[in-house]
Amino acid sequence: MTANKKKISDSLKKRTKENHKNRNKGGITGKKAVDIPDDLRFKPEEGKNKIDIIPYVVATDHHPQRDEGYKKGEIDYVLDYFEHSYVGATGDSFLCLKKTFGLPCPICEEQQRMRASGKYDKEDIKELNPSRRVLYNVIDKNDEDKGIQLFPVSHFLFEKELLEEAEAAEDEIIIFADIEDGRTIFFRAVEDDSMDSSFLRYKSFKFYERDEELDENLIEQAISLDELLIIPTYEEVKTAFESNSNDKMEDDEAEDDEVEDDEVEEIPVKKRRQRKKENECPYGHKFGVDIDREKDCKKCDEEVWQKCAEENEE
Repeated sequence: MTANKKKISDSLKKRTKENHKNRNKGGITGKKAVDIPDDLRFKPEEGKNKIDIIPYVVATDHHPQRDEGYKKGEIDYVLDYFEHSYVGATGDSFLCLKKTFGLPCPICEEQQRMRASGKYDKEDIKELNPSRRVLYNVIDKNDEDKGIQLFPVSHFLFEKELLEEAEAAEDEIIIFADIEDGRTIFFRAVEDDSMDSSFLRYKSFKFYERDEELDENLIEQAISLDELLIIPTYEEVKTAFESNSNDKMEDDEAEDDEVEDDEVEEIPVKKRRQRKKENECPYGHKFGVDIDREKDCKKCDEEVWQKCAEENEE
């Protein structure tokens, strides 16, 4: 193994192990959090998929895990970030400045204010949670002629499952993205329409020996994923977020004007009943209690699982 290949291998081994330890932390809109060209977007097919994950060279000083050693010139295989979606009237997406970079985030600040006031329902507070996302450079083994593509996906639905399988498959965690000793990843994509909208759920992860090691030049050809981050200013996020809050406030005031005096007491009761129903396990287990204790937890919708996990922490 050359010195350069050893450096790459050591970096990816460190990253895979770190991500395994952190795996549980926890639509097309106007503005985007990450600039992913549509013609480069990898879209898994429903059914069987096989991919190779290609490492990339960090190109900027704003890699989300820069304080953990992923600085300009280092090798990584994934971009791990947090995103606030459907912000404002136009449904913009923004990087969560707090969760991604440790900077002040107006949405997270409002969430903390709501939590501290004691006046808001848990569901209202949780609506402001950012979602954890990941992005990879991949080669679709079912259609290699497309070359390197970008695969954006939920951390919970893909990376978490991938890392758990990599840790359980052998005596030592599989460094699946390694150029020399990495593996081709097999998985199935299954459409899940149990919630309001359908989405793909990923399962049956397996690792296969490659016919040959990947060309080291692929790392140079891979897109530096950190360059795709669209980093907003605090004021940009605040302006978009407050535009939505102002619209909601006007709607609430209009609804209040239409309510008769004898109906006032009934509204909170109705809302409480509705939210109680939303905070129920879709598989009949104890919400906020049986988190990751049942087989059904692996099938759970990401948003429902996240709320259940937060309920468990409180």
